[in-house]
Amino acid sequence: MGKNNMYKETQLYTAGQFAQMAGVSLRTVRYYDEKGLLKPTSYNEAGYRLYNGEKFERIQRILTLKYLGFSLDEIKGLVNQKMKVDRAINIQKEAVRQKISQMDNILKALDAAEDMFKREEGEHDEIQWEKFTDVIKAINLQEQILEQFKSSSSLECRIDFHDRFGTDKRGFHKWIFDRIEFKDKNIRVLDSGCGDGTFWLKNKDRIPNKWTIVLSDMSQGMIQKAKENLKGIDGNFQYRIANVENLPFKDEEFDIVMVNYMLQFVEDRNRAFKEIKRVLKKEGTFYTSTFSRKHMKELRETLKEVNENVKLTLGNTITGFVIENAEEQIKEVFSKVDMEKYEGSLRVDDTQSILNYMFSTSAKINEVLSKKEIKTLRKKFQSVIEEEGYFNITKESGLFKCRNI
Repeated sequence: MGKNNMYKETQLYTAGQFAQMAGVSLRTVRYYDEKGLLKPTSYNEAGYRLYNGEKFERIQRILTLKYLGFSLDEIKGLVNQKMKVDRAINIQKEAVRQKISQMDNILKALDAAEDMFKREEGEHDEIQWEKFTDVIKAINLQEQILEQFKSSSSLECRIDFHDRFGTDKRGFHKWIFDRIEFKDKNIRVLDSGCGDGTFWLKNKDRIPNKWTIVLSDMSQGMIQKAKENLKGIDGNFQYRIANVENLPFKDEEFDIVMVNYMLQFVEDRNRAFKEIKRVLKKEGTFYTSTFSRKHMKELRETLKEVNENVKLTLGNTITGFVIENAEEQIKEVFSKVDMEKYEGSLRVDDTQSILNYMFSTSAKINEVLSKKEIKTLRKKFQSVIEEEGYFNITKESGLFKCRNI
């Protein structure tokens, strides 16, 4: 925090002072404490709650999520996801913009319905009630906003987790960039399933202006986040909402097609490969990365000890698309396939960060595990950290290079 802020992170405030400065009631502060959303930084000798400056950012996030329409249980999971403050603020800003746009659309739909009602009331004996579907659709967009926020927030949590605790500080995104044959000419690149554009953000200083880079994703929220992340970065970026199984592009339009960490979630991968081959130029190259069965195995094994019925969504696609079975699937469409393996690890010395990461991979973990099971899981991680100094997590991925010959 800057020197001119109204508070200092190291300074402690009583619950009353904190509530007053945050513009909420003391009852609200106490209630959020009871719900496990806003725990005090410490207590004074008399046992009264004390809060430091960092808690202002936390209560701001809580109130923003409440405004967006999340339940307290959902808010608890989201605010516990550790990420950089600027990233968290950017996600919130985009969600609030969408909320404002949604409210504006609802108001316009209500205005149109009101005009229709007044007009038809004098013309017909029956009102055309089905015309109110526009209002219903506008209101129901709220669910899409919430889902997009959760997806974006969870992705940010996972990225931060790898950035903070990965032993390879260069990172996987730069490792991939080093291995892709980006020829120094006017080329067109398709990044399908681009997510929030992190790959290009991590390599922002290495992108020639001559490239045309098309970022596509099925999620409108992810496309919006990618635009936000890449704003002001040199490069000719274009954005499309698209499904890799049905790409809205011409035949042989791209020199390079990239699909990173996404194909394990695609239902008809063979169709996706055929679509990629169709939009790829002759002698073009298709790159795709995925996990191995060893990836994050320590987390899966520890979770299984606590509850064998709950699975991590990422890194557990044993029968889907992993290093061990990806090549045979790709070769049904691309005959020339090479693979290079990326091996590393995460050394995590913070138990809560491990739990946050796990919860970000699947809502079911947080919902299905009982409080007792979560406590047991926490103890298992903490025990290893206290004994070894960190909890080691295996990272193993592979990059497949596929020639269109």
